[in-house]
Amino acid sequence: MVLPNFKENLEKYAKLLVANGINVQPGHTLALSIDVEQRELAHLIVKEAYALGAHEVIVQWTDDVINREKFLHAPMERLDNVPEYKIAEMNYLLKNRLAV
Repeated sequence: MVLPNFKENLEKYAKLLVANGINVQPGHTLALSIDVEQRELAHLIVKEAYALGAHEVIVQWTDDVINREKFLHAPMERLDNVPEYKIAEMNYLLKNRLAV
């Protein structure tokens, strides 16, 4: 069931998030981590961030179903091991003080 005016309300929500919640300003880079199930919202957030003058929007897609299976079945030593590229990516985001 789709709620009445869902698309319109989702657009308003994305604008509110980007303009007021995140406060994207011209020249900012936004890092967005969002589940693949929320791709429509992600598209609207990216569109609004660029409309407000963001220079770049970095989208990190996640999948809650896949993550849950990993946490349920992967050995603990695998869960403790964070790949170097993920550490480098997070350090980059922190060093450059990106809007997250």
